[in-house]
Amino acid sequence: MDRNSEGAYPIGGRYVPEQPMQSSVERHGEEAQKQVWDRLWSQKINYHWDPLSESIFECICETIGAPSSKKMLEAGSGTGKISLRLAMDGAFVTLVDYSRNALEQSGLAFRQKDCIGEFVLADIRSIAPPATFSFYAGTDAVRFITQYEQYGLKDTIRLTGSGFMLEGDTLPAQGKSALGALNCLHYADTLEHAENQKFVAAYREAHGEYPSVYAEYGYVAAKVIHQAVEAVDGNASDKDKLREAMRAVKFMAPRGPFAFNQQTQGPVHNIYVREVAEIDGRITNKVIQTIEGVTDPDKMPT
Repeated sequence: MDRNSEGAYPIGGRYVPEQPMQSSVERHGEEAQKQVWDRLWSQKINYHWDPLSESIFECICETIGAPSSKKMLEAGSGTGKISLRLAMDGAFVTLVDYSRNALEQSGLAFRQKDCIGEFVLADIRSIAPPATFSFYAGTDAVRFITQYEQYGLKDTIRLTGSGFMLEGDTLPAQGKSALGALNCLHYADTLEHAENQKFVAAYREAHGEYPSVYAEYGYVAAKVIHQAVEAVDGNASDKDKLREAMRAVKFMAPRGPFAFNQQTQGPVHNIYVREVAEIDGRITNKVIQTIEGVTDPDKMPT
């Protein structure tokens, strides 16, 4: 690939300087990984919008609001599928990856959709931002958090992300590597109000472990159904009445006050800013801020 007079590479229509590299000894393992990713991204990429991509996109929008006019940076952008969707919705996006092939694929996809993005060939350590935001779940979340510490990033670049990345199903395996990470979610098993304490105690007695957000999901869903069926005297055959009964449900859930938005039929509940901490010898999330009554906007952003 040709460089311009300043030694920058052409990526996605912009010339972006290549970031300085560490010594060959330090980067030996990383270079091997780069070769793997470059081989992967040299193949044709499928930009079909799938359910997982939709879930990630919805989580980002739930966290930041409408993407329009927001400045976003995706570190380790890979295909750039999520950033492309954000750009299509009006965000100003910067994609950072250490695979040149990945950035070239992303740049092509952006041009095909007439979207503008900045594409930076680098890694997080070279950029040294004050913080990063990431979204992973399950096994990928465990790998990412442990590798974030192993690569020496944890102590210098604050890790933030979706609460699903740092939740009760992953924290036992992530261990102390996750300590100090900031995240947002609508539940934490350390919430101190009576309804949650009762829920946690009953769950621990029944299952021998602390409930995750997924257990709380199931509890809230069952309670919504129970209250709605009670409100229609057990007659669930009239779907319109049952739906209206569900819309009217309000109660104190383990997550806090719960109700439905009458316009969108989405939940109205608190969102908690959480920090991973060690409490009584257990790695969990402590709540450091509460954002009350969060819900979807009544109208889709234009």
